[in-house]
Amino acid sequence: SVLSAILWLGNLSYQQDTESDSHNDNVILTKEDQKVIQTVSQLLGIEAERLKQVALVRQINISGNVTEIPLKLREAREHRHAMGKALYSRTFAWLVDHINKCTNPGKDMT
Repeated sequence: SVLSAILWLGNLSYQQDTESDSHNDNVILTKEDQKVIQTVSQLLGIEAERLKQVALVRQINISGNVTEIPLKLREAREHRHAMGKALYSRTFAWLVDHINKCTNPGKDMT
């Protein structure tokens, strides 16, 4: 299901927020993106609202205070790719570790 989630993440298209009065470059999720978030959250077993937050906002910690900064369109797309890359990397590392344990039973791999 993780590999399916990675592929689904690639379907996030994002849209620039033109509705707000602040004239910013922040992104919002389209209706199709909302469906993608629901699907990915189910595949990964996480809350959809938390995934939505991760997809739209980055957090920085300054002296213990967490500040949320809305992502711009380019940043959101880069963030989407980074999420997929991180999921794939961890899945691949797990797979290699699992294969090593299966092919060398009883041996310590350290």
